[in-house]
Amino acid sequence: MPITTSVLGAETGGLESLAGELGNTAVGILDVQATSNSIATEVVGQMQTSFQAAMGRVSDAMGDLGANVSRAHSQMDSTTWSGRNASIFNDGYLTFKHAMDNFQGHVHTAYEEFHVQLNAMGESIERFQALASGALQDANESTLSMQNAVAQQQANLESAMNDGMSFGGAH
Repeated sequence: MPITTSVLGAETGGLESLAGELGNTAVGILDVQATSNSIATEVVGQMQTSFQAAMGRVSDAMGDLGANVSRAHSQMDSTTWSGRNASIFNDGYLTFKHAMDNFQGHVHTAYEEFHVQLNAMGESIERFQALASGALQDANESTLSMQNAVAQQQANLESAMNDGMSFGGAH
């Protein structure tokens, strides 16, 4: 039968259960912190990788299109062709080349803007993660402090039960 609070200031079975729950809480906090850190790192990495892959695909597609039209223009240069249709073709090629240069400039500008925004988002996620880690660390330290208080109370009870209790200053 456990000794009651009125005699010793705590019930021994309850202290053991509390100590176990605090231990589980401390482990849970560390698990959440590790998971949170891992997810934040993974998200930032995936964002950057996905963005770079997307920009690479756009760049490759632009390159393929430009190469196709350049081959056609080279073929035109090696072909004896004059007159109105040749002039229309050349004008069309120059318009295409100008449009591709503009598009490439827009892609480059967008890439720079997106890159800045992704870096800012990554930094924001990292700041959040640092704050979350700090809060979880504080929670863990608090849990450990509570667990130490419980362990100390258990030790006090053990001492009182093993060494005997003295009342009124008499030994």
